[in-house]
Amino acid sequence: MFTIHKVLGMLAMAPMVFTPVMIFNSVKDGENSFALKCVAVFIVATVVWATAPKTGTNDRTSGDCYTDWDGRSNPTVCD
Repeated sequence: MFTIHKVLGMLAMAPMVFTPVMIFNSVKDGENSFALKCVAVFIVATVVWATAPKTGTNDRTSGDCYTDWDGRSNPTVCD
């Protein structure tokens, strides 16, 4: 299930990819105030991404799981 925090974590990936390039180009061109703004955006995006729950984690609290083989399907059942 996607929560708002998971969606924000996924959306934070784009600024994390593009802002280092923008920081490099703005420092190269001498626009230091824009570089500082890009650094702030990068830090915020990194914090949002790092604190977002990852989709591959196992949300089950019990470790007592087994596979229910009924001949047609094999769902995993956890108590």
